[in-house]
Amino acid sequence: MLSTTEKLRIGLKPGGMSPEADIASGGANYVFTRWRPDPRGAKSKREMGFYLKPSVAQRTDTIVYETDHYGRCHGDHVVRKHVAAPAQWKRIAETSSNNETILKHNVTLLDNLDCLVLDSQEAKRRMLEVFRKHGVTALPDGRKVEEIIHVIPGAKRSYSGW
Repeated sequence: MLSTTEKLRIGLKPGGMSPEADIASGGANYVFTRWRPDPRGAKSKREMGFYLKPSVAQRTDTIVYETDHYGRCHGDHVVRKHVAAPAQWKRIAETSSNNETILKHNVTLLDNLDCLVLDSQEAKRRMLEVFRKHGVTALPDGRKVEEIIHVIPGAKRSYSGW
């Protein structure tokens, strides 16, 4: 997961949901994601996606907004709008589907992946093939890739989550 400026720095085409708005807002230096309830929990909306370890939010460069601010971080915007209390992040995950969390420069996926939610065994099989193609059978923390992929029939497509 790379910020727009990191992509440009290494020669990749900027992508994502809003690269122009991110450049204008100062958010191009950040990687974007949204808080979601744990997909294995009772309050989950059962959304497909990559779920990062909650410890990612403990990075000192993490900025959490209750709504989408397109990565805005100019002036005193962060001070006025940032949700700093970890206790509030759980509430945001459960009540605000349009929340925004940004992290400076990059997030290494394999180091920070908590779980991956897919909607079928066939999707899991294909995803395992992708990991194997790239020589990944276990994550750096020792968990096998098969263990972190969860199939939740009927899970809906979503953005990356926590």
